[in-house]
Amino acid sequence: MPQPTDSGRPNAALPCPDGIRFCLGDPWDHADPREHVHRGPTRSLDLTDGSPVLTTQVEQFDDDAPGLVIGDGTKPTLGPDAVLALADAAERLAVGLRADARLLADLTVGREAVDEPVPYTLTDAALNPVNDL
Repeated sequence: MPQPTDSGRPNAALPCPDGIRFCLGDPWDHADPREHVHRGPTRSLDLTDGSPVLTTQVEQFDDDAPGLVIGDGTKPTLGPDAVLALADAAERLAVGLRADARLLADLTVGREAVDEPVPYTLTDAALNPVNDL
């Protein structure tokens, strides 16, 4: 029985005929090479209850260029440069979320709340604020 991958689906029953290491084998037996799909593990940003907010997965259909699929696939598939830009945006979002957590903490205990500006271009200091919660 194939072992599950990071996405929870089993690895392909047969090695990928294209030599793709992350291939999950769709169709599972690679029976129809014209309909072959390579899929990487699903990655997700989850809430504390485990429900996903954002999921991503690298996919390649047949001989098309591979790309990053976001969520249910209704957004455009991203190439390498767009994925790096998305990662930069996610880092800015993380800095903003930490600032929001501090703002919420201040409001919760009745302290004067100060909205912190979030830098557009990140530095090491911005990624690791000293007064992080």
